[in-house]
Amino acid sequence: MKCLPFYSMGTIKDLVDGFAILVDGFDGMLRKTMEESRGDVYDLVIDQLYSGVNGRDKPLRPTYLYDPWFKGDEAGGWKNNGRGYAMWKKEEHPPTPSFQGYPPRDIYTPNLIITGEFYSSIRVNVSSEGLKIGSDTTMGKDIERKYGSIIFGLGQRSRSYFVEYVLSPALKEYFSRFGVL
Repeated sequence: MKCLPFYSMGTIKDLVDGFAILVDGFDGMLRKTMEESRGDVYDLVIDQLYSGVNGRDKPLRPTYLYDPWFKGDEAGGWKNNGRGYAMWKKEEHPPTPSFQGYPPRDIYTPNLIITGEFYSSIRVNVSSEGLKIGSDTTMGKDIERKYGSIIFGLGQRSRSYFVEYVLSPALKEYFSRFGVL
């Protein structure tokens, strides 16, 4: 790739050619950045979920106290005992502040982790429309049906974190190759 700094362009044609190189490479740079940052996006989604937050920065609902699962036979020993489950879960996976600054979740708010199987089923893929986040497992589809596909979205805090720590450095590096920044 021919990279010419804009400030040293000699002719209008050089300026136009340099600008065309910058524009033509921009999509590729964004795609490469998204591909390289899939693990970062995964970490952001997991951090949100562990904090009991969905992609709208809202607490996951239903809470353990109102989850219909605890009323059904599949709940086993937890039947009609969402409060007890919350106390057990507090010991197994204690609410903690997140690296993004989400506060510790309320003990009755789910974080969708028991064994880690659901978390490990989450995939981040790059498509022509951007990043696609989801799970193709049966458990993942069941959880998505219950809590909505927004559990795989990036909330405002996560998007801000992504822009500050992933996208901005990539943009600065890209534009600096052209002498723009």
